[in-house]
Order: sequence, then structure tokens, then C-alpha cells
Amino acid sequence: MDNLEAVNSVDELIVQMDAGYRTMMQLYRELLGLAESVGESLAAGEWKEVDALLAKKQSIMQVIDGQEAEMSRLREEVREQLGLDSFSLSQLPETAAAAQLKGTIEELMDILDELQETEQANEAKLRRLVAAVQAELKEFDLGRKAAKAYAGPDLRGSRFIDQKK
Repeated sequence: MDNLEAVNSVDELIVQMDAGYRTMMQLYRELLGLAESVGESLAAGEWKEVDALLAKKQSIMQVIDGQEAEMSRLREEVREQLGLDSFSLSQLPETAAAAQLKGTIEELMDILDELQETEQANEAKLRRLVAAVQAELKEFDLGRKAAKAYAGPDLRGSRFIDQKK
């Protein structure tokens, strides 16, 4: 295989990688939409909706995991064909396909950053909600203890028998 054939073979793999990352980008966009919906549902206290959205998220994550396995295989194949110690975008041949792949990965990274910010905001909302519920439970428990203290002992089962009379 001459140098031109090797570059064309690597270029074909890079085109496949770009298509795979574009698929992943769409999946991550869906996750971003779900994360935004989860945030809205958390704020509205719609727990069943949150549960349904999290189930959808899980199924998308499984698809992403499968896609990532394919991307890993393609990266390994490119690494082998180029004789690299490890895969690196900067070491790809300067072709239109490689430039396209770099752009796709930059766009994907932007989506991942936005998704991470949204997920962190949702986690903070959830922590605040949990803290509020814990505070309510503590307040309820204190109220119950206070009511019990004012009510006095329960004498329903007690009987006083004066034996001296």
C-alpha cells in the first residue's frame, strides 16, 4: 500500500469517526433537552415526570455507550494505521476529513460543557429540595414531640385503686 492509499484508508476511517461523533452529538443534544426538562420538573415538584425523564436518559446513555465502543474501535484502527503510540487529533494527517472531525469534536465538547452545567444545576436543585424536605420532617417531629409533652401521659390503660377506702 503506497502513501496515498494509506492516507485514503485513514481518511475513510476519519469520515466514519466524524459520522459517529455527529450521531453522538445528536444523542447528547437529546440528553441536554432531557436535563433541561428534568430541571423544570424538579422546580414544579413533578416527581413522576422526573422519573420518566431519567428513564429516557438511561436508555440514551446505553446507546451512547454502544456508540463510544465503536468510536474506540475506529480510533484504535487509525492509531494502528498511522503507527502512533496513542490516538491524537493533532497527529492526524491534514485533510478535509480531519478538519471536519476536529470541528465536530469541538462542537460536541461545547454541548458536553452545557450538559454538565445543566446537570450540576439540577443536582443543586435536588439537594435544596432534599434539604427542605429534611427540614420539614425535623420540624414535624419537633411539633409532634411538643404536642405529646403538652398532652401529658396516656392514662387510658391505667387504673388507680385505693385499697384503703
